[in-house]
Amino acid sequence: MKKIKGLLIVLCCFLFVSNLGATTDFSQNEAHYQRLCAKRSSYNANRATCEAFEKYLQQQARNSANAARDIREQIRNTKDDIEKLIEVINQNALVIETKKGQIATTQTGIIEKEKEIKELEQEVMDRLRLMQEISGENFVIDFLMSSTSLDDFLTKMDGINAINESNNEVITDLNHIRKELAEKKKVLEEEKMVLEELQKEQDQMLKDYRSKEAELFKQLEEQQKRRAQFNTKLNNLNVNDITGARASKGFVRPVRNGTVTAVAWYYPASFGGGWHPGIDIANSIGTPIVSPANGVVLATGSQGGGYGNFMITAHQVGNNTYTFIYGHLNGFANTGATIKQGQTIAYMGSTGFSTGPHLHLEVFRHTGRSLQSVINAYRSNGDFYFGLGYGGIGSCSNVCRLKPQDFFGLRMGQSF
Repeated sequence: MKKIKGLLIVLCCFLFVSNLGATTDFSQNEAHYQRLCAKRSSYNANRATCEAFEKYLQQQARNSANAARDIREQIRNTKDDIEKLIEVINQNALVIETKKGQIATTQTGIIEKEKEIKELEQEVMDRLRLMQEISGENFVIDFLMSSTSLDDFLTKMDGINAINESNNEVITDLNHIRKELAEKKKVLEEEKMVLEELQKEQDQMLKDYRSKEAELFKQLEEQQKRRAQFNTKLNNLNVNDITGARASKGFVRPVRNGTVTAVAWYYPASFGGGWHPGIDIANSIGTPIVSPANGVVLATGSQGGGYGNFMITAHQVGNNTYTFIYGHLNGFANTGATIKQGQTIAYMGSTGFSTGPHLHLEVFRHTGRSLQSVINAYRSNGDFYFGLGYGGIGSCSNVCRLKPQDFFGLRMGQSF
């Protein structure tokens, strides 16, 4: 029974320890666990906790990636809404302009009818006034009194009434048309006012969409930074302590035997020319590649094209740090490994964009910078070209590319 109880106690303690990482709220003290698990020796001594912390960081990075993906989808939807709204606003603006044109045309019609009415009224008055001046008397009375009979009088009276009625009908018709045009203008102005109010609402909606889009981009940037931060923390876990690595006095060639088939800054004409940022040294697949100096492996990886299997190393010599990019490899050391001058760190291959087995090598000098600062900078941003870009050479005041053939004392076509 005592043995069973003892076993149960041991089992409970084991379960407690093994689940320590799973129950620990790492978010409350990330800095502590980052320090605890940064170095390989400490990581191994606290493996259960550090593995749990590593999974926590991976999950946080995934969460940020998922959040960024959702935000990108929201941005796409918002952009679609903005485009649709802009199309509606443009259509509404065209309708408003059409209404303005119709209102202007209607107003012109009203003015023309008012002018016709006034001209007709003036014409009638002028005609009556002229007749009266010619007769010297009241023309209408003189005209009626000149009748020779009752029938003649009635006929003249009917004629005068017919003229007056005709003039009145024309004036009435013109007034009716003018009123219709005025009513039409009123309707058009009301419609324009409604459309202009709608346009104000749409402009506000567009402003709101723009603000939403800007906020989403801000959130996306925050998630991208957050993901980069967690990835940087992951990169800084379980790595060798290289701060005590002894600096080298100089460099050795990374390949002991080979033929120089291309140099910086351009490919030979036989290769078609064009930009070439490094040196190509050809030999057979599996040819050892050694470390040019004491240092550390910054990164390794693989590209479907371009460099193929690649490796980046960093070394401090004198007051400067140097970084090297190796391309088309057949195998390479682990990221974070501390390496010594002359140690085999990779093997020649023909991976990626390659016409045959060779080493593609690029050299960067970081003037006045410590090895640790360059390592920290790379782990922070993962910049393959250290701010220069693929085609950049640089001024060498901070970081620049060097011609590897000059750096290692080689020349085009040389076999060594």
